[in-house]
Amino acid sequence: MIVTGWLTVCLPARSQAVTNQFPGDGWISNRVKFPGFVPGNSIRFTGFEQVHAEVLAGRLRVVWPGAPTNLISATVWASADLPGHWLARDWRRFDMRFSGTDADVLVPVEDLELPLVYFIQAMGPTATNASLMRSVLPDIAGLELPTRVFWSYLDGFEEKADGWRIVSPTNGVLTTTGLARTGHHALAVTCPEGATTVSIGTTRARGRHFLRREVEGVSVWVRTVNGDGHARFSVVANAFSTNETRAVFPTNFPISATWKKVELLKSGLGRLALTDVDFILIELHSTQPAEFLVDDFELISR
Repeated sequence: MIVTGWLTVCLPARSQAVTNQFPGDGWISNRVKFPGFVPGNSIRFTGFEQVHAEVLAGRLRVVWPGAPTNLISATVWASADLPGHWLARDWRRFDMRFSGTDADVLVPVEDLELPLVYFIQAMGPTATNASLMRSVLPDIAGLELPTRVFWSYLDGFEEKADGWRIVSPTNGVLTTTGLARTGHHALAVTCPEGATTVSIGTTRARGRHFLRREVEGVSVWVRTVNGDGHARFSVVANAFSTNETRAVFPTNFPISATWKKVELLKSGLGRLALTDVDFILIELHSTQPAEFLVDDFELISR
């Protein structure tokens, strides 16, 4: 993962946010790190001054008044979590729609009291630029009810491979394929040339999921395109930081060209701080250079 350097920007604290023009919403004041898909030289301090989040008709939307009219696209990247975990935040993509000189998009909210950190990535004719990060507190912004119910299904790869990354020392290839177990797409992971192992990970499962009483763990389906192999799994807290800890499941799960379900139960995490869980690591091994498939990543609820 490539990360940009520290970038210091500015956001009002929760107690101050209510005095803003848009309650509960403002620029982030502590140090942040942008995700690796945002080049450091694309971050702009100007041009996005009017960006904000607001509640309208019981829905939270991110608005960009006065957006340039020559933009090809604009995307809101949003992450529902407390500020922090910058190297392993779960960023979700929401494509903005344009109306005259304004752009906006509705962002679903599952937890009214959980901050939503967001920024805009705008593609123009000659360059792609990113705004600074903002954060909105949905309840203070005026949202009275969640706009998305809790759902145990975390990823089916119908919307690209966002939230997943290669973490091997040598890069493999991460994409989506039509060879799905369910739906239209699955995650396809190709070993680096000449190699038989590749490690991938995801930020989709969060500490707040593991803390839910009805959640007993996570499950995922894996297979190879051809040949045999095995997979090892780890649940990581404070991933990629100096405080990183992990619970490694001791079992090597055999995999073949047939879909196999793997369950990672919360009871197997030992003393791992569930609150800080932010990454699931999957180490894939094969007997020959291979392509692996992953699908239907979800919480186990009883």
